[in-house]
Amino acid sequence: MRRRVLGVLLLLAAVAGAGLAGAAPRRLAGSPVPAVLVAAAPRVGDCVLADPRPDLMVDRTAPALPTVPAGDCAASRLPHVGEVVSVYRDGPLFPVDNLGVRPVPDVDACRPAADAYLGLDRIRPDTDFGQAATRSAVPWVPAAVGRVAVIGPDALQRRLGQQWVACVSYGRGSAFRTSVRGVFPGGVLPDSYAVCTAASPAPPRPAVPCGIPHGVEVIAVLPLTYRVPPADELATSCTALTQAVTGRRDVTAGGALAVGVTVTHFDVQGRPVPGYPASGADQPAEAACAVTATGGRRLVATLSGAGDAPLPLAR
Repeated sequence: MRRRVLGVLLLLAAVAGAGLAGAAPRRLAGSPVPAVLVAAAPRVGDCVLADPRPDLMVDRTAPALPTVPAGDCAASRLPHVGEVVSVYRDGPLFPVDNLGVRPVPDVDACRPAADAYLGLDRIRPDTDFGQAATRSAVPWVPAAVGRVAVIGPDALQRRLGQQWVACVSYGRGSAFRTSVRGVFPGGVLPDSYAVCTAASPAPPRPAVPCGIPHGVEVIAVLPLTYRVPPADELATSCTALTQAVTGRRDVTAGGALAVGVTVTHFDVQGRPVPGYPASGADQPAEAACAVTATGGRRLVATLSGAGDAPLPLAR
């Protein structure tokens, strides 16, 4: 009896196996769709490959990081125009500017993070480290600080719940491969961050790309509305700051360069006038600390962080 039952079970199993083997595969309705990889929020130090102009980013709808690699720009070495300096995971908490038709992200809120990312607290004379580096308490503001913008998730990222807002530090013009993280003091700034002009550093000083022949690079500026330091104090502090920013032991490069301060004040119409304001006059003014190529020479790159390397002169 036992053998008969076992035989019946084996027969049923064989029939069932044959039925399964001959069954046609089931077809599902619809068409195959390739998987879509949705980028996560950027991280501090990520490269920004697209121009993050603030006027395009205020509604947080453009795909501002189309192919941004994860990780530090110094490791990726990809040409990029800027870098992420801070990330707000909860975008609605990001400061807004309510002065326009509708609230928009306040781009100026990115400046402290950008300055810290660049390491400006280690070079500005109004910090303890800066005073030691420049031997002066004159609060020069370095000119090569780049620009700032905000970026946000694209439409698909928003549909998946991403609300981040990121601050970006970026330059003007050409892309670069090195990182600007902690570039002050002693690091080599990309040309797109530096401020160069064809001739005079005085306002309005039309800027030219530092990668093309130019005569002047502006190292720092100083508003003089409330206190006008003596000329010798400005000159001494400008030379010390230039030495700290460029890394050159001889900031004149044997006479090929001149380091100096240009003072400009503004009349009641806001027009720039060369020189100091009248004694006791409550007029806004500005000093510019700049390096000028002498003898008809022209520079073709920034001097920031270049050290004692040969001057980048036009041939």
